[in-house]
Amino acid sequence: MFNMSKRTEYYEQESVLPPNDSSVLMPVTTAVGLLNTQKNGLGSSIVIRAVCGCLNRNVESRILFGIKDTRAVAGILLDRVQRDEARLAWDQITSEKIFPRITHKYAAIYFVPVVTFNTLKRLDDTFVVEIYLKPLKDVLYSLRDGGRCILRDEDSEFELSSENVRLLGIRRKMKAYSGTIHGLLADIAKLKNNNEENGF
Repeated sequence: MFNMSKRTEYYEQESVLPPNDSSVLMPVTTAVGLLNTQKNGLGSSIVIRAVCGCLNRNVESRILFGIKDTRAVAGILLDRVQRDEARLAWDQITSEKIFPRITHKYAAIYFVPVVTFNTLKRLDDTFVVEIYLKPLKDVLYSLRDGGRCILRDEDSEFELSSENVRLLGIRRKMKAYSGTIHGLLADIAKLKNNNEENGF
């Protein structure tokens, strides 16, 4: 599961996210924009690519909706029905748009309340929508339509062919096991030296 100590309890309206916050920001500040399958909405190709790219970074990531281009918190006014529609749209992304399928254990959507800046009074039905992503180790995620793989590095995205994805997977496995391989080679060398010293 996710490290819940990193989760934000609330966002202060008009506060500015720090520049070192590595979240992917989607400048959507309305329910219509969030539920839109075009532009930067939940079902849009931009968001689906961002989800795939974040998962392939191999670190916990998050995507935020309700933040302005200036990194200031605006929030999105969402009633219960709209929040349910957003959850359903998110379920569709995790089950139909990304391969392999992402379970709720590794991808979650949260509606974090927005409060007034000075009084910390909660604004009715106003939220920053957070998508938390925790990738599985040694798994490369791809888009279901066409099998393209997206890698994200800071603010850049790269699209890879299936052959490049295969090579990257091999490199990641080699890197993951390189310490074990070097240890085994050292053990073999020691055994070989012991056998030579003992006349075998």
